Amino acid sequence: MNGHDRESDTSGSGIVRQVDDLEVQHCDCLWRVLQPDHGGSPGISQEFPGFVVRRRGTVLAAAGCCREPDQTLSVTIPLLTPAADWREQFELATALFSEMIPYARQLKLRTIHCLVPSDATACSALSGQVKAAALLQHCGLVWMATIVRQTRLLAEAEFATSGPKNFHGTPLTSSRTQPEVVLARDKTSGSVHELLETVLRDSLDLPASIRPSAEQLLAMWMQRGAEVMVFSREERPIAIAALLGQVNQDEASLEYIGVHPEHRLAGIGRGILRLAEQAVMESAAARGRTGACFLNAFADAANRPAMRLYAACGYAEAERLQLYCLPLFAEPGVACVRDDCRTQFPSTG
Repeated sequence: MNGHDRESDTSGSGIVRQVDDLEVQHCDCLWRVLQPDHGGSPGISQEFPGFVVRRRGTVLAAAGCCREPDQTLSVTIPLLTPAADWREQFELATALFSEMIPYARQLKLRTIHCLVPSDATACSALSGQVKAAALLQHCGLVWMATIVRQTRLLAEAEFATSGPKNFHGTPLTSSRTQPEVVLARDKTSGSVHELLETVLRDSLDLPASIRPSAEQLLAMWMQRGAEVMVFSREERPIAIAALLGQVNQDEASLEYIGVHPEHRLAGIGRGILRLAEQAVMESAAARGRTGACFLNAFADAANRPAMRLYAACGYAEAERLQLYCLPLFAEPGVACVRDDCRTQFPSTG
């Protein structure tokens, strides 16, 4: 498809590119552009940038996008007009990504990511005719992983005392710090930064081609307001977690948990998770929150030890998200598709 640029109209904030008879526009605030036609979109924040496709002034498709600290462009599932038939849905999705891809390359980003809920309704385009996964695959994105969100209800009675601190005979202590402190790599945080690098290098989560570096992961935690928990044995850091103490009034999120390879499968995971849960309740109490609190945890479904740990600790599966990616600048010798899933794509409902 050949296109040309012209100045944007008054309803948007970016350049409009003509793609055949469609106009594709990048917007700094997608909500403001969609508002005249649809009253905004319930799935898109009022501060979210993105792309809009119009034909003769009518909005037919839109997708939000956000530049992440790990050099990825995170995009929402394309929102398409209910009037579009299946051919037009593919055409509209292609128009969106025909502009997203050069936009991401111009920013020198590594990949484009999109998370698709496994639920059949959520995976469908608004018309219900074409699954979101089919649209993404048509536009070149490849399935990379299944991310499982698991949740558990934490009750105050469980944490009435400080809880056990000895796991397999050796005291396990925890401390809290901020991501920017670990990023500084000073005398006290250098060993924590080194631990995170080691954990990621031997991680069971995500293919190496899309796995963030320690610096990128810490920057993401900073952006989200997460706190770093460091677990030590005999003053040596052996595990790390990122905790978002308040997602909403009664919900917290364990963004990440990683154990040094030498200490994996040694039975300490249960204790680490327990200390993280206790920290959630202490954080809630400090805010004056009483009663139960939900804690969400996330894991790659292919990480079987993590999945077994959460199940054994009473976590219930709440949601499965399919991660689709389009690598833009693949590193030499690094596979862009997981070795165990090169030809098998999951059903998305």
